[in-house]
Amino acid sequence: MAPLHCWPVYPGTGCSRKPCCWICLYFPILDGIFRKEALCDELEQNEDSGAADLVDRPQYEAVAYRSRVLGGSRAAEAGRRVSAATLGIDLKNLHDVVQRWFAGRPVYSELKHAVLPPATYTILWLFLGWLALTPARWLWAVTTVAALGWLAYLIVQQSGADTPLERVFAMLMLLSMNATGVTVGNGQLIVHLLPALLTGLLLLQREGCGWHEDLLAAALLLVTLVKPSVSLPFFWIVLFSPRPLRSVLLITLGYLALTLLAAQFQEPELWTLLQGWLVHGSAEAVEGGVRKLADLGRRF
Repeated sequence: MAPLHCWPVYPGTGCSRKPCCWICLYFPILDGIFRKEALCDELEQNEDSGAADLVDRPQYEAVAYRSRVLGGSRAAEAGRRVSAATLGIDLKNLHDVVQRWFAGRPVYSELKHAVLPPATYTILWLFLGWLALTPARWLWAVTTVAALGWLAYLIVQQSGADTPLERVFAMLMLLSMNATGVTVGNGQLIVHLLPALLTGLLLLQREGCGWHEDLLAAALLLVTLVKPSVSLPFFWIVLFSPRPLRSVLLITLGYLALTLLAAQFQEPELWTLLQGWLVHGSAEAVEGGVRKLADLGRRF
């Protein structure tokens, strides 16, 4: 009998984009692990041929692509190199930008992945600015586990679950999503951002709260502006909170302070930095969107 994780849900599909086993169907966070193992097996079965351009391909698609253009041990070694190189790629990019920013070196004109506003790097300095990459990854791993626990707690509390089984089910929904595994594996910001965002919004909805609660909520929401493209749309909820003017004022002043602090470590003036961010970030957004549409077109 085949090992449990090799039982196919869709017979004959091999290592397609569909879940490769019944466990992965319910816990996609594990799907990448089993799929990666299966792809490496597939690599060994291919004949030798040439190599091709492998830049900017998602991790698993890159390994699958190598299985078509390489063969034998060369293919397996290529797959292992891609896996090692792409593990935590977003965290590596963020660490690179933060280190360069606070060293006074140009960022927006030289780094393709520098697409976030200046205040972001002030916030990220707490995690990435004072550590080398390896200890920074350990710190990020610890805070990721803490953030997942915090987010799971919020989900259980707000789900209305009554029985222990219902609470476990609500908590496991977070861990069962493929997006959770991808986010953790790449070192993206959303896992850290979401629990702070939800907690801040919930605090602002309470009636009869004083300055202490509003300061805490504003601090949490200010941290979520580390990635404005994710958190900013939720700020409409702030405008409909019981104390909107106070909250907006605190967050705005805090963000201005973070931006001014970040500008002190770069040679260009603040206005030039903001222009560089807008021009570079817009260009990267357009290029990324076109690339995603092209990938979508190839799949269909």
